[in-house]
Amino acid sequence: MKDISSPAESIAQKRETYRIALGLGNVPIVEFPESVLGENCFFRVMDLSEGGLSFESTEKITALPVGEPIPNCYLEFNAIDRAALTLILRHVKEELQTDGNTIWRYGCSVEDLNAEDERFVRRTIQAQERKKAQSRSRFT
Repeated sequence: MKDISSPAESIAQKRETYRIALGLGNVPIVEFPESVLGENCFFRVMDLSEGGLSFESTEKITALPVGEPIPNCYLEFNAIDRAALTLILRHVKEELQTDGNTIWRYGCSVEDLNAEDERFVRRTIQAQERKKAQSRSRFT
């Protein structure tokens, strides 16, 4: 397992009050500008907080600079709900899978969310937490 982080990452990646790990079902998608990544610019979000997100790829994405802002990105929750934001790649980790394949995990901080989108992200995270808590409850 190889870990590539920005020099400023001596402090753990900022995680706000709420954070959820997402499964493989109906999860948000992060979209990078085509001008940065070309046509393969959509990735499933694996982890989401008010301050950041993570996604993974089966290929190393060399076009994403660690520590530099990437404006004009989008966080898409469904066909209607979409938030514009700037992402800063903070952490890249290479993980060898049991089947011999490699997965690249990318951790990003979120910048420039407007107040409405920030509230929407917070409500989405809280709804996921409630859903998860209900599934563990003995009263459901």
